[in-house]
Amino acid sequence: MTMSAIFWSLFVLSLLGLYQTVSRRSLCAGLTIRYSWVWSVVAMLVFCLATLASNTNAGGATVWCSPRWQLGLQYLSAILLLTPAVCTLGARRPGVSAWQWFVVLPLVFVLAWPVLVQLTTSHGRGTIQLSGPAITGFALVTLMSISPGLGGAMTVPALLYLSAVLLTLWPLTGWPFFPVPAGQVAVIPLVLSAHLTNRQLKNRYQQISLATSEIQRLNAIWGLLQDLYGVVWPQRMMDRMKQFQQAEHWCGSLTTEGFQKTDGTAWTRKELTGPVNSFRWVLQRFADSDWIDRYVPLIRAESQSPG
Repeated sequence: MTMSAIFWSLFVLSLLGLYQTVSRRSLCAGLTIRYSWVWSVVAMLVFCLATLASNTNAGGATVWCSPRWQLGLQYLSAILLLTPAVCTLGARRPGVSAWQWFVVLPLVFVLAWPVLVQLTTSHGRGTIQLSGPAITGFALVTLMSISPGLGGAMTVPALLYLSAVLLTLWPLTGWPFFPVPAGQVAVIPLVLSAHLTNRQLKNRYQQISLATSEIQRLNAIWGLLQDLYGVVWPQRMMDRMKQFQQAEHWCGSLTTEGFQKTDGTAWTRKELTGPVNSFRWVLQRFADSDWIDRYVPLIRAESQSPG
């Protein structure tokens, strides 16, 4: 296979990754995580553009984007690939909209600044290479944003996504290139991560729809939220639910495994009434009212039969 064929195959894969990302919209609808989905689409669009720009060097194709600007696009795509995870760290109401303007966008600008300076001051000469402090800063942001997704069902997709980000950054570090530029090879773990993510989320929604009892449904919803929001926000939810538990003296609690009774017996509808009402209240920070009403309906204890 010629180098040109390899490049174009990778570009087609990047389009597949874009399609997988766009198709995730319905899985994020009604939740604050949809802001992360928007950033994911933007990141994949830029990634596809950067891949296409690099492909123009293959097989004698006309170069419409200079090598320096190709690296600039690739670095921008690496930064934007971090934005969905950074956005998730602020995905709670109120403030999720402001988070985009006061945290995510400034972060993009700060990380892009070293390369932007090189692009605008060198007048198209020389090459682009990140300094040690710039690489360190990027690595810290990467670990901070990706780490909340580790440790659960999304660990493998998160690790694949992390490898894609690092491969996209690789050409700007000054380290040796692979036979095929690392920035384009990054599309492989990126597509795999998107596929596994979509499959996991679809399985969660299927578990919700097939649940035969309230507790199965609640635990499936809780698993979905942990997959979408990682470690940080579910832990905050559990802390808030624990406060309600102590105040209302429930016979169980919300754990990482779901709603569990202290004595290990099955929940009754009456026992679930309090936890479900509190769960709905906590979810208002992360979900629209329509989403909550659809997936977490109120549970009313069965009325006692007369006589």
